[in-house]
Amino acid sequence: YHASLHAIEIENGAEAEIMEIRIGQKSPCFSNQFMQIHTAKNSRLNLYVSDQSFGNHAGIFSLWAEQAADSIFSHSILSTGGSFFRQNITASHGGKNCHTELNGFYAVDGDRQADFLTHVRHMHPECTSDEMYKGIASERGKAIFNGKVFVAKDAQKTNAYQSNKNILISEDALIRSKPELEIYADDVKCSHGSTTGQTDHKSLFYLRSRGIRENEARKMLMLAFAGDVLERIHNPTIRDYFTEGAENKLMDMLR
Repeated sequence: YHASLHAIEIENGAEAEIMEIRIGQKSPCFSNQFMQIHTAKNSRLNLYVSDQSFGNHAGIFSLWAEQAADSIFSHSILSTGGSFFRQNITASHGGKNCHTELNGFYAVDGDRQADFLTHVRHMHPECTSDEMYKGIASERGKAIFNGKVFVAKDAQKTNAYQSNKNILISEDALIRSKPELEIYADDVKCSHGSTTGQTDHKSLFYLRSRGIRENEARKMLMLAFAGDVLERIHNPTIRDYFTEGAENKLMDMLR
């Protein structure tokens, strides 16, 4: 069992990028992590998380971000390892013109489960949020997305977007998706959507008709599917690292 508490504070006008790599260990282990973040006025934090834990590792990771006016908080995660994984994220706007961006790509196989619970709290006017999570499940893999956008009565001119898309590549894989909007203001632009389906057979047939082997064609389609999330990563070096991690995981899943 491993428990940890982290606090991050970004000062006025500052910008920071933080990369967290979760490796875990081969012996059975459970991690419980809580992270508290505060972004001061006119600051920006880009937080990147790569979860590459071994098969016997399970963990719950909770994050609370409090944003001051005119601040930006971005969280991007790649989840490809561990037996059980849950990421809880709450971002609360403490002033005007805040922006929250949440990105995630997850690939679950075997008996692995990955859960993502997000809650963006629009408490002040003229704030924005943008969420995009995509996942692929094979064998008996399971994933849950539960995303909530809350818009308070005084949070006029809010602009919020939320999307969750998934692909199932086996009959026993399971995805549960529940995007939510709770809106009390009347001058807002908010949207959400969720889709879960199988590989595009027409695209697969097209690639195979061009001489590409089936597994390679499937991998190309899966990487293209993940590309929308990976392209949103601001740092090109980290984007390449995430892309390589996603490609390696998909190669394992399609063997």
